Amino acid sequence: MTLYIGIRNWSLFLATACTSGFGQHLVAQGPVTAQVSASADHVTIGDHVTLRFTIDHAADAVVIWPDSLPNITPFEQLASHAPTSSPLADQTVRAEATYVVAAFELGELNFPAVSFPVIGASGDTTLANSDAFDVVIATVGLDGSEDIRGIKPPLAIPLSWIVVALWLSVAIAVLVGGWFIYRRIRQRDKPVLPARTAAPPQPAHVIAYEALDRLEQSSMLEDEEIQRWYSEVSQIIRVYIEGRYDVPAMEMASGDIMNGLEPFRLDYRALDQFRDFFERSDLVKFAKHRPSIEKCRQLVESARKLVDLTRVTDTVVTTTTDNAAAA
Repeated sequence: MTLYIGIRNWSLFLATACTSGFGQHLVAQGPVTAQVSASADHVTIGDHVTLRFTIDHAADAVVIWPDSLPNITPFEQLASHAPTSSPLADQTVRAEATYVVAAFELGELNFPAVSFPVIGASGDTTLANSDAFDVVIATVGLDGSEDIRGIKPPLAIPLSWIVVALWLSVAIAVLVGGWFIYRRIRQRDKPVLPARTAAPPQPAHVIAYEALDRLEQSSMLEDEEIQRWYSEVSQIIRVYIEGRYDVPAMEMASGDIMNGLEPFRLDYRALDQFRDFFERSDLVKFAKHRPSIEKCRQLVESARKLVDLTRVTDTVVTTTTDNAAAA
């Protein structure tokens, strides 16, 4: 970051031209030295350091003060102030200029020497060179006047009935909120299937159709409850198998269910569809597979086709119902 003071740019250009074009006159006026003083030589990182440069020269000479100090890395110039001059004895003048710098690196850093052109009345140019010096940059300022202080004792919190009442109110609010959340979760997790009875009044395929219809009307897919959706469809088919074939499918693994269906000599199409259905269900349940919404709806259609393919015919149901009524 560079800030500029009110020095005309042509002056710096003139000094550069004189330095490069009239190098044979650099020492025509004799040696001229720039004295530099710093506001501090031990600072913390980012602190401002004010540098004051002083040059004593002939009254008819001019010092060219640059707008920004060249080649002062690792320091950065932050500001500069207008130079001043005051007469001394023996036809000499003291010129002063102030620059503000800072460093953002740690350690003992060297501020380099700086050269200032001094142009005499005859056009001769002399370089006034300052001395380099070191500045120590620390992380933070330390107060060495005291040793490490002890740990402060814990603060006593006065007991107030207002504070106790406030905490009781918060606890009651948390308990009431937790109770409502618990009830909401319990209602949400209620199974789609109705409670099974020992002798269902309706055929197994009717119960399965109604359960599949209720599942499709639920909001599980909207809530992206994919695994629960597959679990409900699998449970509907297992209940159907128990009611249709008297196979305890609810307590059996998928492979055991297929073994339990073998004595009924089902059509090979039905067996293949049962096997495919349970494989897809197990893939989501155990392998954490996450199918698309469309695949979830297709699983319900596959379950409905299974029931259509293996259900008891209407003739058998009607005859069984009539016999039960006659008895």
